[in-house]
Amino acid sequence: MVWTRIDAREMKAINLPYFKNKLKEIAKDLYLEHGWELPKGFLDREMSNPLNYTQDEWQQAKRINEDPRVIKAALQDCWTKSKIKQAFEQSLEKWGFYLARGDRRGYVAVDWRGEVFSLTRALKENKKALHAKLGDASELHSVDDVKRAIDQQRVSQVQQLTSAIQSRYQEWLAPMLAKRSRMKDQHQTAREDLSQSQEARAKEESAKRQARYSKGLRGLWDRLRGKHSKIRKQNEAEAKTAIQRDRVEKEALITQQLKQRQHLQRMITNYHDKCQQELASMQEAVFSKLPEESISQYRNEFDRNQEMPHRGSGLEL
Repeated sequence: MVWTRIDAREMKAINLPYFKNKLKEIAKDLYLEHGWELPKGFLDREMSNPLNYTQDEWQQAKRINEDPRVIKAALQDCWTKSKIKQAFEQSLEKWGFYLARGDRRGYVAVDWRGEVFSLTRALKENKKALHAKLGDASELHSVDDVKRAIDQQRVSQVQQLTSAIQSRYQEWLAPMLAKRSRMKDQHQTAREDLSQSQEARAKEESAKRQARYSKGLRGLWDRLRGKHSKIRKQNEAEAKTAIQRDRVEKEALITQQLKQRQHLQRMITNYHDKCQQELASMQEAVFSKLPEESISQYRNEFDRNQEMPHRGSGLEL
């Protein structure tokens, strides 16, 4: 098909945004409408098994409203290109389907979301033809068993993605945690040095104040004329001032050290928050593609098997 982009009346080219994507959709509809074999590119783009997705692929996946004609074409493609049961199962799994036994001992395919599709209806094959290639349906796993296996695979996938995200952030945090450890040792050493310095100075100042008192008869004379009392008050005032000075020095050092740690603290906290956001985004991408009634069930199953990282996990200061 060919369209002209020129408006004959206005003699202007009509803007056609995303025209290639739109033409692909038209081409796909023509194939499906006429029952032609769907090109593999259409299937590759829409029908790959999401249980094998990476995190980035989950974010890009749009499989909520799949065209039933595309699903049927995928099942038919698996059937026509498979000679034996094992090959058929491998082809199904590539597109996110799993072979199972239906309630009436028939042959069905269960997709990664738990939806069940009759192979007799989708493939337009009778049970005899299905039996010839797939064997006795009674030997297949039940739909419930297959669904449980899919659930376990999904939980395992989310756990692997979670572990990968946590490992990546822990790797990024390693230099900052090492810097924190060095800074902690340096700050502790600085506080100990200050404490020892103040203690030595306090002893020296105390000795000087004590030397102001006279001894012997002169000391007795000083007491009688009140000089001893004046010296004692002076010493007490100076000792109090020295204590306040030492406290101010210690607080100033602590304040300086806290300022040095604040930037590192913010960086580590930001990394922790980004990790939490990425984990939440990943789970949202995975679980949002499921049927609404199944989301709570799958989330609960995941939560029982994998705890989310918390602020005591080493991802923060």
